[in-house]
Amino acid sequence: MDRFVTRVNINHFRDQLRSETDAALRSQLQKLLVEEEDKLAADLALLADLAREIAKYQQWIEKQRLRIEDLERDGHDATAAIALLNRVTETLIIHQEYRQRVATRLAPDDPLSYRETRGNELSQSPVPTDRV
Repeated sequence: MDRFVTRVNINHFRDQLRSETDAALRSQLQKLLVEEEDKLAADLALLADLAREIAKYQQWIEKQRLRIEDLERDGHDATAAIALLNRVTETLIIHQEYRQRVATRLAPDDPLSYRETRGNELSQSPVPTDRV
């Protein structure tokens, strides 16, 4: 039952982080998310869950970039959309760093193990520098 509640909390915090723009509230949500994720044992299932979540964030970021391009092309103000993109990108980075820590805990003596699990990392700068 405890694992169920923890997973529900994790999903709730992740959903909130996808739309929250207030920096202080985002910081608190990120802290709560990491605390809940830490309640789950560092295992391959958690690594897989984090990989799926990272992939979702990457897809969302790509869609948001396209929305921003559309807004700008149509002459609309994209400031709020860019701010949200930047905040969600920060959350993605936190997830990637947390995934790295979990992978290291699972195989602290095997430096190749993390490299082999990195398939969902961003290959480019998460936020275009001309939009920051």
